Amino acid sequence: MPASRNTRRRSPAGRRRLSSSPALGKLKKAAAAALAAVLCFAAGTQFSGSTAERLEGALQAGLEAAERVLRPGAAASAPKAPAPASRDGGQQQTLTGKVVRVADGDTITIEAAGGTRRVRFLGIDAPEHDQAGGQASHLHLVSLVMGKTVTVRVSTTDQYGRVVGKVLVDGTDANLSQLKTGNAWFYRAYAKSMFPEDRAPYQQAELEARKARRGLWKEADPTPPWDFRRNRGKTNLGDFGERAAPPQPEKGLLERVKDRL
Repeated sequence: MPASRNTRRRSPAGRRRLSSSPALGKLKKAAAAALAAVLCFAAGTQFSGSTAERLEGALQAGLEAAERVLRPGAAASAPKAPAPASRDGGQQQTLTGKVVRVADGDTITIEAAGGTRRVRFLGIDAPEHDQAGGQASHLHLVSLVMGKTVTVRVSTTDQYGRVVGKVLVDGTDANLSQLKTGNAWFYRAYAKSMFPEDRAPYQQAELEARKARRGLWKEADPTPPWDFRRNRGKTNLGDFGERAAPPQPEKGLLERVKDRL
């Protein structure tokens, strides 16, 4: 005989066990955290900006709070962007590896301990590939470093994960060589981020290349790469800007919740 409706109901003890289970407790806390963030939005006390921005901030805070509750170790184990290298005198960081790719006149890839690393040359800005002098700058750097072991004196790590520094090959400063041969501009806008002892020599190297009309200075008034990028409509991405990646479609709220949980 089928069990009666009453007998199929969960016993009070069973209900107590379910309500006190760790998983359900965490879920309740997560829901409460998300709700609290949304209530803060509604009250207008925590998030500033437009309505859409405030709602986005509230939802983001709720998602993060829920993740902390449901996955306590997630925040601690999440990968972090590399911290900038120390600029302290005796503890200057260096990186050594073999050059496996030359992207253009101021960016290379090296095979170092732990894997490949992209390196952006400090203190110079080379012409773009489709700019006058771009191919020559690229080829000169290829002849100088390709396949060789280089040492990078690291200044920092940029927002794209690239090492930014001075590249030394066979005792030669490759950054300075690009300037001396007229294959790059001295990056005046970021002179303060350079190693102090390099500022004057780098600036002087460009001046001498100009006077001798070497490389890109064969033209009377070559366009600096930062102006070239701006004039063709590229977004100014700041210090040692990466080429802009194509925009990606934004995920919906449900997809973002699934990703986090």
